[in-house]
Amino acid sequence: MLKDNLGKYSVFGGKFKIIDKGSEKLIIKEVVLTAVAGSFKDIVQSFILEYIKSMKEAEIPLPNLKDYFIKGKKLVFICEYKGSNIIQSTKGLEPSHLVTVNLDKTKQMLDIIRLAQKAGIFFDPHIKNFVIGENGKVYYVDFSPPYLRKYMELRLKLADESEKEIIKKNFDYFSPKEIGYHFAGDLLKIDKRYIQIMPQLYELLKEKNIIMSTYSDFLKKANLIKDIELTRDKRKISLI
Repeated sequence: MLKDNLGKYSVFGGKFKIIDKGSEKLIIKEVVLTAVAGSFKDIVQSFILEYIKSMKEAEIPLPNLKDYFIKGKKLVFICEYKGSNIIQSTKGLEPSHLVTVNLDKTKQMLDIIRLAQKAGIFFDPHIKNFVIGENGKVYYVDFSPPYLRKYMELRLKLADESEKEIIKKNFDYFSPKEIGYHFAGDLLKIDKRYIQIMPQLYELLKEKNIIMSTYSDFLKKANLIKDIELTRDKRKISLI
């Protein structure tokens, strides 16, 4: 039974459906290969499975993958449904919620980012990629594009010359040393009012050894990442 369509949380039209299967709730994610040629779908699927494996080995809390298959130009993945993402769960709250009533959730997200960083994993830290499960546990749910170096090389190989610079810059900001700044940049992209909590977020990121810069450099880099993401969205350049 179709329960919800979460496609609005995907910039490039990824489709998500929640279904009930007996006592179990599952989420079906369709990955549309908008930029990567369909002839590479088997390779991209194998990259995604490898990427999931690397995150599991890093002990990043992920929903279990139940099944996967190829359907036309789409890659379909069926996973456990663990809960609403952070954007859905905090709709209507002031930006300060991340450092007040939801401080524990923020710390859990940063702990997950730190796990990815320590394992050397390229990672998308956008808050829509974190969901709140039972008992308030936070899970990470994003695995496409698969941020492996070999996938990035494939995507750049297939890119138009006019797109390559922005794609490379975007990939660079998913790297382990940059994902703390990327987390902040994505917040500023979502809502400029998040600037209000940047001092507190900066201290949390430093406390967890995710970033090492001065506050001024932190804010500068967060805004740079925000601008690069907005440019890619405006130009409709997909990474998958």
